[in-house]
Amino acid sequence: MTLTPASVAENASAGTVVGTLIAIDDDPGDSHSFALRSGSGSQDNFRFEIQGNQLVVKEDIDADFEEPYGDLKIRIRATDSASKFHDSLMVIELMDDWSEDEDQDGFSQSEEAYFSWAASAGLSGSDANPGAVAFSDGVENLLKYAFNMDGSDADFSVLVAASGISGLPLFEFDQETGTVRLEYVRRKSGGLVYEPSKSEDLAISSWLPMEGSTTVTDIDADWERVMVVESCVGSTCFYVLSVEFP
Repeated sequence: MTLTPASVAENASAGTVVGTLIAIDDDPGDSHSFALRSGSGSQDNFRFEIQGNQLVVKEDIDADFEEPYGDLKIRIRATDSASKFHDSLMVIELMDDWSEDEDQDGFSQSEEAYFSWAASAGLSGSDANPGAVAFSDGVENLLKYAFNMDGSDADFSVLVAASGISGLPLFEFDQETGTVRLEYVRRKSGGLVYEPSKSEDLAISSWLPMEGSTTVTDIDADWERVMVVESCVGSTCFYVLSVEFP
């Protein structure tokens, strides 16, 4: 049995979907039902419930990432159409809630991580603000932070396809196939929200998430490379990648 994904943030509210359950069966096409079961490894069952094939938060996750509490452990039974069953122990990674203002200073953990980066880059005062363009290079500080760019000097570089580890997002359009490819680097921690979107006419209400195939590969412990490929169906397509604090 698999659970994908198998992670949940601290402070996740009731109703949050954790992941999808899939039973692995030698009989292809067989149907399965899932249920939480008591027994060894079921100490966190009370936090969740199963709706169809989805594991859902039942009670707000009050386990504290900073304690640390550790991973959450549940026990699930999969039963097939012939009433044969198998129990699996599942480990759910407890993730940090970067939107939390843990020290009650008015800034989220995600914002504090950004300001730590800005200070290390030598930025201060208004030049350290996320929306500031400190070196008149047209690139806001938050984007430099989000895309592993140089925050201590002018930097308007664009990511090198397939091998680059820093730079603004790369958009490429193949006229023969009508395919758009977006490639960018993404922080693994820090809680930033990266949102690739598309529009046919730039109207505010027309922006929708990109729905193409997405590939994520590791760069190192702190960064990963994301590639999104999809077809431009309309006669005109506009694309943007926004970055925000959670």
